[in-house]
Amino acid sequence: MTKIPSINNISLQNYQNHFYLANVKLGKQSFQLAISTLYSDTWVKGPKCTSIDHSCHGHIINLSDPTIKTIDDRYLVNKFYLEFDNKTHVRGDVYTGPITMGGLSAYYPFGVSRETDGYVGCDGVMGFGLPASSQIAEITDQMSTFFNDLGFLYGKAVFSIYLGSGTGGEISLFGIDSTKFKGNLHFVKLIPHFYWQFDISNVKLKAGKYNCGLGINLSTAVIDIGTEQMILEKSVAQYINLGIGALPYNTSLGAYPILCSHAKTGKDVVFNFTSFVLSIPASIYVIEHKGWCVSGFNHGSFPFVVFGNVIARAYYTVFDESHGTIGFGKAI
Repeated sequence: MTKIPSINNISLQNYQNHFYLANVKLGKQSFQLAISTLYSDTWVKGPKCTSIDHSCHGHIINLSDPTIKTIDDRYLVNKFYLEFDNKTHVRGDVYTGPITMGGLSAYYPFGVSRETDGYVGCDGVMGFGLPASSQIAEITDQMSTFFNDLGFLYGKAVFSIYLGSGTGGEISLFGIDSTKFKGNLHFVKLIPHFYWQFDISNVKLKAGKYNCGLGINLSTAVIDIGTEQMILEKSVAQYINLGIGALPYNTSLGAYPILCSHAKTGKDVVFNFTSFVLSIPASIYVIEHKGWCVSGFNHGSFPFVVFGNVIARAYYTVFDESHGTIGFGKAI
């Protein structure tokens, strides 16, 4: 077996509490890519990219780079389309080349966009989801991902993410950075599926005077570093936002407005698991955008609850594919 490298800590840049960006090289070119643990595919913006929201702006890949190739002619399909929710998508072509992150490289397929919607502020996405959800891997018959390949090459498929509450964060490849959390790590069992997904059927929540199950019609949750808020069923989101003093849902904002002053005075939202508790303070769940604030708890149409950045800023998160677990530790 190839020698396991020591833990590899890579800095992340916080872009308006929405994306966390890492420096990634594709071929000989460097990009600022948004980390996503929900999706598995890596893609960058291409020279033929079009958009209606200026999301094609940014660093455009130069396809004359000799290390970047189109995919082999034996593949009948060399186009990809990724839909992230009902607001964002990317469409484009599949290429291959060396992907380098934190000094580690793997020759791997990636997407080059022709059309994007909703990705202003980054040069593309670096996927850290599980291999089964990768559309590009399915196209190329290479059912793995960049980190999956490296993890099993080195015999240690684990990475950890620290967001904290400041302007940056950290992703640790092949290990856990014990300086980024306090107390013990608490683990939940990964449900073998397409995502970093776990059971929430017995999880209860408390928000002010309101108590209810975390999932009423939904029994699982996924972790996504890349989704700003926590996304819940509508009725659960309404309970939480009533409990924390947020205003009714605002269609124009696509969120629940809340007074910015609540960041200092609001009570924690508490999620009670069977053997541990996640407690999210108001200083984290009140999200400021240019002088106005929204709640970090929202509703959506996903078939699962999404634990987004509002959870990860409060809790250091461990993604351990080798042992089939997800861990949480109180972030420092």
